[in-house]
Amino acid sequence: MALDTYSNLKTTIANYLNRSDLTAYLGDFITLTEARLNRELRVREMVNTDTSTTTVAGTQSYSLPTGYLEATTVIYQSNPYCTLRFMSNTDFYNKYNTSQTSGKPTYFTIVGSNILLGIAPDSATTLQINYYKTISALSDDNTTNTILTNYPELYLYKEAVRRVDALIETARDAQTPADNPFRLNSKNEFVNAESEGNKAELNLLKQSLIKVVEVDKQVANGILENMNNNNTAATTTNLFSIAA
Repeated sequence: MALDTYSNLKTTIANYLNRSDLTAYLGDFITLTEARLNRELRVREMVNTDTSTTTVAGTQSYSLPTGYLEATTVIYQSNPYCTLRFMSNTDFYNKYNTSQTSGKPTYFTIVGSNILLGIAPDSATTLQINYYKTISALSDDNTTNTILTNYPELYLYKEAVRRVDALIETARDAQTPADNPFRLNSKNEFVNAESEGNKAELNLLKQSLIKVVEVDKQVANGILENMNNNNTAATTTNLFSIAA
């Protein structure tokens, strides 16, 4: 089945889990996956450009665009354009304050939901913010997005692997029924290791983890290639772990 719609994604996850009692929670699982992707994933499909902000002379702080996660570039569209450099909050407040005269900004920092410019602008100029935007959440009304279209494995394996792992964790509970294929003893050994159900689930987990490792390699290689092509600096947030 093609992983191209919200409905097909839920069906595929349900097939991997093979648990009819979890069907009602599939939408919640996908929502949790998207929350984690928003924290960890940074790919070109998430990059948006906002030019809705026009600076005001003497004003240093402006609202960030909707769905802002992280800036890639901030450009003060003066003549010529000026690409602003990021500065930490501490250094920014040490260097710039509202009592200073205004001029052409060269730095920016992020505080909460606002972007602050240093020095404060002295004219009305368009502020261009290129930034990673939150993923468009899947739902019955919004059946697909660019991440599902280009990286469907992220949705599937982040969720399927985590749910199978949760089933194993549940089996460590002393109240787990004796015939549960995931039941573990005090040494975390499978009690029913030879049961058909357990072997099938373990094979699923093994195959999923192998796929996850390959996805991690592909994503990491893609990031490194992109950095080499664009001569950009690496950040630890780029290299995320799908299975962790």
